[in-house]
Amino acid sequence: MSITPRRSGRSAPSLRRGFTLKESIVVAVILAVVAAIGMPVLVMVRERARRIACEGNLRNVGQAIDRYATADSAGSLPIGSRFALQTKSSGTSWWLEILPFADADKTNYRWNTQPDSGDFDHPYTPNANTEFADGFRIPLFFCPASPLPLFNDPLRHMSAENRALLKGRRATGIAVPMYTAVAGSAPDLRDYNPTAELDRAAGRNTSDGPWGILSASGVFPPNRRLRRASVLDQKDKTIMLVEQSDYARDTSVEPPDRFDIRSAWPKGAFMGATGNYDELSTTALSLNGDGSERCWNITSVRYPLNMRDIKQKRGIFTDPAPPRPEKEGDPTPPTPPYPIDGYGPGHNQPIISAHPEGAQVLMFDGSVHFLNEKMDLALLLRMCTRDDRTDIAE
Repeated sequence: MSITPRRSGRSAPSLRRGFTLKESIVVAVILAVVAAIGMPVLVMVRERARRIACEGNLRNVGQAIDRYATADSAGSLPIGSRFALQTKSSGTSWWLEILPFADADKTNYRWNTQPDSGDFDHPYTPNANTEFADGFRIPLFFCPASPLPLFNDPLRHMSAENRALLKGRRATGIAVPMYTAVAGSAPDLRDYNPTAELDRAAGRNTSDGPWGILSASGVFPPNRRLRRASVLDQKDKTIMLVEQSDYARDTSVEPPDRFDIRSAWPKGAFMGATGNYDELSTTALSLNGDGSERCWNITSVRYPLNMRDIKQKRGIFTDPAPPRPEKEGDPTPPTPPYPIDGYGPGHNQPIISAHPEGAQVLMFDGSVHFLNEKMDLALLLRMCTRDDRTDIAE
């Protein structure tokens, strides 16, 4: 006789019970709190990694400059931005001179010193150096935090009709670095009279000409090769290179127009000066002493760090703003071709960094410092002058 177990009136509890609404809300709140705490930390970690990489770029560039000067019999530094006297044409920048000394550069190349050898302006008349320069890039050119394009547009001066004819063209463009050399300060603080206006031209600077004030008071003046012994100030507080890794803007329109204000834009890494500048002086003007010719890949520091609003600032030049529709909902007008000569940088393109609250700079001793964007402008200008002989406290 079998005995059947007696069942109670309550069924056994299920092993697959789900979350109640209350428990789901608690879990969601916990996740939201964790995300709120964790996201800023992740952002900070990512920015820290980018800043370290950017710092490494500048330090490696400094080492390449040091190797260049060590290999030179006179201990000279590269020319910041040169005019090609032999061919009476635009020359090349300091970037080209240090590439063989940069660890990141494993490329064997020959540079043709033809007229305008650093200027890659028109796709129909390719430069003899185009095969090397088009698409050439090394990590030292670029800040990893920057939103700026890595290359210029090789067809930027062409009409839409001519562009359509070149669909098979595979040109990449010329790399546009996010670091530029310091030609000096505007004004020249070696001879600066503190009772005068801050933007008064003095000493080795041009007058405030059509492209701003061009200075020769820094480590990389135009058309002049300095010896390391020419830097008389504190080596760890004299700036050689600065960042230009973010967009500037014009806030007079809404939304603000963005501009690429790199001193290498739009010609690229290898473009030098278009004028035969000698030792600059306002009392004895040399050829183009009024600053009417441009110099790529160097800047004469005139404005505070991270001055992003560039409306009506002298010495800053940009390409035209992109066209806007007449009213909301209209299609965006096509971008017109840029003039063949281009706009190019002014002499006083500002230091602008993609890193928040400041910018990275390379000092003459090879160290890299992060300068706070609220630092005093007069102090910044002194740090961009190689021989004002003013000790700068920590």
